[in-house]
Amino acid sequence: MKRWARNILLRAEPEQAARIIEMWRDEDVPDVDPRQIDIPTLILHGTADAIVPIERSRSLVKLLPNAELVEFDGSGHVPTMTRPHEVADAIRRRFS
Repeated sequence: MKRWARNILLRAEPEQAARIIEMWRDEDVPDVDPRQIDIPTLILHGTADAIVPIERSRSLVKLLPNAELVEFDGSGHVPTMTRPHEVADAIRRRFS
């Protein structure tokens, strides 16, 4: 995963790479009570995600009143890249 992230940064222009690093370092996520989010929500998560444990999404979907969790068996952190057709199908099913 570190090699993958490093490769992304190495392909970027130096100024862009610096902004990406600053964004990760300075990430400011506001405190939001998930129970207050009542819009239709689709959570997509790979079961083999080595960055964010699947249990976080399983817990989150229980708190969101109008959410659905789709787990991609064996997929890692970015199922949109590794399983794009399945992701598109899940989005279509949820929001059509």
